[in-house]
Amino acid sequence: MDMKTLMQNQIREALKHKWFKGIEKGCDPGPEAINEWIDTYAETYRRDYDECFAALLAATMDKAFPKLRGVFPDFDRDKMARMARIILEEFTKIWFLEMTKSDPNNHMEEI
Repeated sequence: MDMKTLMQNQIREALKHKWFKGIEKGCDPGPEAINEWIDTYAETYRRDYDECFAALLAATMDKAFPKLRGVFPDFDRDKMARMARIILEEFTKIWFLEMTKSDPNNHMEEI
């Protein structure tokens, strides 16, 4: 995933945190809620994303490489890893875009 998409996702998570804090307090919690998310969750969010993506890439390589090697005996593992990374990055980008589309039932537009 590119940096722009990762940042957009973090902003969305921070806004969700602000929304929940607003419900908890019964009023707009202001920028303090955003700062709280950044201080408390941003580093973990990025680390978890990186770890999850690395695990997904490793699992893809573990399953796909032997199958491709059976069909293409000269297929290089490094080339496969680069191809898998590109495919997974594009898939992840599309998935995040789909997951962040407006949902009339989630009240995110009210934030």
